[in-house]
Amino acid sequence: MGSAPELFFYIEMNGAGGAGTENSAADQPAVKETPPTPTLQDAEWYWGDISREEASEKLSGLPDGAFLVRDASNRVPGQYTLTLRKDNCTRLVRILQHYGLFGFCEPLTFSSVPDLIAHHQQHTLAHYNPTLDVTLTLPVSRHTQSQETSEQRDDDVYDSCAEIRQEMQQKKKILETSREDKCGLQDSAEEKTQQELKGRLCAEQHSGDDDDDDGDEGVRCLEEASWFVGNLSRAEAEELLEGKPSGAFLIRSSSSKKDCYACSVVVNDEVRHCMILHTPRGFGFAEPYDLHGSLKALVQHYHRTSLAQHNRALDVRLAFPVHTPHTTHTPSVPS
Repeated sequence: MGSAPELFFYIEMNGAGGAGTENSAADQPAVKETPPTPTLQDAEWYWGDISREEASEKLSGLPDGAFLVRDASNRVPGQYTLTLRKDNCTRLVRILQHYGLFGFCEPLTFSSVPDLIAHHQQHTLAHYNPTLDVTLTLPVSRHTQSQETSEQRDDDVYDSCAEIRQEMQQKKKILETSREDKCGLQDSAEEKTQQELKGRLCAEQHSGDDDDDDGDEGVRCLEEASWFVGNLSRAEAEELLEGKPSGAFLIRSSSSKKDCYACSVVVNDEVRHCMILHTPRGFGFAEPYDLHGSLKALVQHYHRTSLAQHNRALDVRLAFPVHTPHTTHTPSVPS
């Protein structure tokens, strides 16, 4: 079981010496001029406005004669309490003040609290109470404890910073591992998508070859000469497709982007224009669909597949080349 909390009682100071002796002039000094002493605010043992519990905690475990002075608990200006250790206990003694004089009991003869304390650092308190046969030999300095507290706080801050740094390093490692895993998954997913697209394209190309072998006129008419018009402007493409049905189309060189092309196609009596990318991987309307080995392969693919997969407003196939296969002037088509 834990020990019971320490109770605090003020020690009565009545000036009655041991064995009933009367006060002597030597024990109770008369008021006299003394060398200047530090002010109360400068005294290391003066702690100001702290509670009796805080004062007791600061004295805990210290030997007899350890002491400090604090403001009285009633917070009346000019009233103070001496807290000291005696017989391994904390003792409280009121410091009286009247007409600018201080002491533990009447008559008050010290001109300041520092004078009172300085006297009893050399003389016992037993004159006031036989149970206090002790001198104030060990001042508890607020400067020393403040420094220790500051150092402890610095240590705590250092430890806290070290823990935070360690935690941040661990989180950084976790994040890096997560990013690596994520990048690996993305690369794997992209590779899988490209393989699936290539598979679909290969299947469609084989299907197209079969259709050619069977004499499918719709596929045979997809020769480059029927839809590639070379360096044709946007306005000229619209003029060429005017009046043609949905699905009528042509492919031309892009006038705004080098090494790219444009597909102009009729959608519900309106000519729409789509950029065709040309990347190291191939031709396509967008990544990762730039996997067609040639413009012809792209046209064959979208002859069967709607452009809506890239733009829902373009729900149309490249069904009708703008020219017949027997056009006299045939522009050069890149492979």
